[in-house]
Amino acid sequence: MTSTETTPNMREIEWPSLCHEAGHAIVATILDIPFNHVEISKGGCGAVDITCGPLDEPDSCTEKEILQWQQFYAAGAAGETLLCGSYRAYASRQDREMHSQFQAQFLQGRPANWESDIESAIHLLNRDDVEMLANALEDRRQLTDVQVYKLLGRDPP
Repeated sequence: MTSTETTPNMREIEWPSLCHEAGHAIVATILDIPFNHVEISKGGCGAVDITCGPLDEPDSCTEKEILQWQQFYAAGAAGETLLCGSYRAYASRQDREMHSQFQAQFLQGRPANWESDIESAIHLLNRDDVEMLANALEDRRQLTDVQVYKLLGRDPP
């Protein structure tokens, strides 16, 4: 079997992860969540390297900021859902844990609703942007925050 014969299969494996990480990165740019880069390894493990967040300085966060961070964590599942029709629960486990941690630490009075935050994040995303960023991430494997902003036609903060 040649490598060109395995490429479509590898893309099928990686595509949901590429859309997942693209969703996080796009929502980070919209909500001004600071990050260094977004990356994905061969096989589909990815991450958005955030620079700092509410858990670093919990006393200085507003409820609005916490809600935005919850949307950021739900945005990976949102990116997958938007382009793939659904999200992989196992691939969102860590994001869901962070979403719950924010809920427990900051918003005890608000009912935790992972699914509604995914829907909120979907409304922030544009299908074409997710696809474009996922393709760029597939080609380059890592994009800096500045590259993400430029690809989206936005000015970095």
